[in-house]
Amino acid sequence: MTERNITSLVPYRSDILVRVQDAIDITGRLLTERAEEYFQMGKMKYDQKDYYGALDSYSRAIELNPAYTDAFLCRGITRNDLNDFGGAISDFDKVISLNPVYADAYLNRGITKHDIRDYSGADNDYGRAIELNPDYAVAFYNRGLVKRALENYREAIEEYNKAH
Repeated sequence: MTERNITSLVPYRSDILVRVQDAIDITGRLLTERAEEYFQMGKMKYDQKDYYGALDSYSRAIELNPAYTDAFLCRGITRNDLNDFGGAISDFDKVISLNPVYADAYLNRGITKHDIRDYSGADNDYGRAIELNPDYAVAFYNRGLVKRALENYREAIEEYNKAH
């Protein structure tokens, strides 16, 4: 191949790379939009108390966008409602690994731990949620519930008072 032929291929190669990158960008946007559709469908099914349908929709959203923290969070809440406590904790752990400052993930993991009577773990998670959001009334209230379950009534009252 002569020097001239090699030079004439350079614009052609650049054009192909641009087209491939455009196709990748479009595919990424379509997957994100589709994941959002499944997520919204999951929320609708959850509101209608179709928990298994919601679980399926959230899972599909996660398949399309494996970093979709809100889908993991909602799937965890749904799993907790279905008494799949291990699955719920796993989903909340995933949210925290993706976004360590997501207070709702700690709150909901605390709720699940409370449900399985892991009061120490629940207390720690509520505390972390409060560190991240010092005005998080629900976390204070739930921490009060933990103190009450441990029969530490004075601290329970203190936590309830902070919830206001």
